[in-house]
Amino acid sequence: MGITRSQLRAAPSQGYVDVVKRGLFTVRSEHRSEAPADLARTALRSLGDVPGIVAGRIAGQLHDMTFIAASHAGFQHELTEVLVLRDSMTDFGRKLPRVILRPVDVWPDDFLTVEGMPITGLLHTAVDLARMGLRPARTARAKSLSLPEALYVDPRAESPLESWSRGYMVVYGLPMPLLQHTLVGADGMSYRVDFYWPDARLIGEADGLAKYGDDPKAFRRAKAEEVSRQRALQAEGA
Repeated sequence: MGITRSQLRAAPSQGYVDVVKRGLFTVRSEHRSEAPADLARTALRSLGDVPGIVAGRIAGQLHDMTFIAASHAGFQHELTEVLVLRDSMTDFGRKLPRVILRPVDVWPDDFLTVEGMPITGLLHTAVDLARMGLRPARTARAKSLSLPEALYVDPRAESPLESWSRGYMVVYGLPMPLLQHTLVGADGMSYRVDFYWPDARLIGEADGLAKYGDDPKAFRRAKAEEVSRQRALQAEGA
């Protein structure tokens, strides 16, 4: 499969595989195939008659919120976090499988219903992920994300990759750029750029592979458009 012995030796510590026995491995991602909605329903059913609100990473997935884990974070347990009223904690005499109970004194006022289940609101969930987004083991205490992964909120950012890139700018002390700024190229066309530093006339882009399509023809077309766009902006002095 093109994996070297040194890569395979490093894979367990990086969270990609589990060692079953000497020379036999299993890919960890294969254990996390359940849909977020199914995980949430299972967690809520495990509470019995006790009401709860889904929170944390599963709530983020139900919001279609892309989560970027730090490259050094390793494997993260797919546990469903559920808010329950503190008075209800006495109803649970044992740990629930694959569920983390988080006691609260009152329900958050921003929760909503998604696919028939109560979950924390979008901003509440984003804050949860930033301050308690890492959990390498069920018994481990949740850890906060650090920059750049923790940077979420800016309505102008169009993708998690842009926020992640901007987080690195904060980490390294770069001046903050204008986001999603429109420039006119030498061809008279208007182009929107991800990042723009007007004093330096510098453009920055945060692009993933999705923009190039999934076949050779789409890739060539997208690449030609990208080159034409870049030349027009450079000719105008950007």
